[in-house]
Amino acid sequence: MPIEMTLEYANKLRWGTRGKSGREPMRMVELGDCDTNHLENIYQHLLEVHHKTPNNEYCRAVKCILDSRKVQCPDLPEDLFTI
Repeated sequence: MPIEMTLEYANKLRWGTRGKSGREPMRMVELGDCDTNHLENIYQHLLEVHHKTPNNEYCRAVKCILDSRKVQCPDLPEDLFTI
């Protein structure tokens, strides 16, 4: 059963990043410290590359943070989850 997603919890989840170039050493950051553009990229990356569903814990956390910033999650390709 998924845990209740609160903004406090979402902000504290940690994410590994290699910076904008993707070539920097991996460092862990809290999702709440990521700028909006980075969060949008994380959301798309989770769905498109890792094939996570929008109900995945990290997807829900990013959505929670973006909602609190009054930003809509990026649109997804319609065929992303079709078989």
